[in-house]
Amino acid sequence: MGGNYVQNIIAYKKMEKTQFMELQRLLDEVILPACEEVYTDGNFVFQQDGAPSHKDKRTQRYLEEHAPFIPASQWPAYSPDLNPCDYRLWAWMKQKLYERGTALNLDELKARIREVRDELDVRTIRKWLRELRPRLQKVIDDGGKPIQQYFNKVCCYCLCFSLC
Repeated sequence: MGGNYVQNIIAYKKMEKTQFMELQRLLDEVILPACEEVYTDGNFVFQQDGAPSHKDKRTQRYLEEHAPFIPASQWPAYSPDLNPCDYRLWAWMKQKLYERGTALNLDELKARIREVRDELDVRTIRKWLRELRPRLQKVIDDGGKPIQQYFNKVCCYCLCFSLC
């Protein structure tokens, strides 16, 4: 799902015009159509993390024109408790990635990452996203303090798994 685009974009701290065009193509051809497919009523808001390519003025301007979007100026500071990639995806991928042991080389690791990525289904993503509203409320209720311990089912399992 857009692997070639991503590989060419993430390596740059400052995006050149060609990388911006690749990111724009990734948004047009993969990401935004996937959002529209999942949320057929258009009831979604697109937000990125703080990667330099995401904060780039061209990317921000493009998204303001093409998607329901939260601009970088309104993003919360470092907030893994509010980012589904941080609070679920990376632990899930790591668990799946290493179920069969450690990769023997870089090519095997890349192949496994692609396999794991392809296993991720919409149902699982929706389940993770259903946690977002309660997480937002808990952060508000706790005055912005870390809240992962209240939602730590997956991470507790990973910790127990690695200790056993």
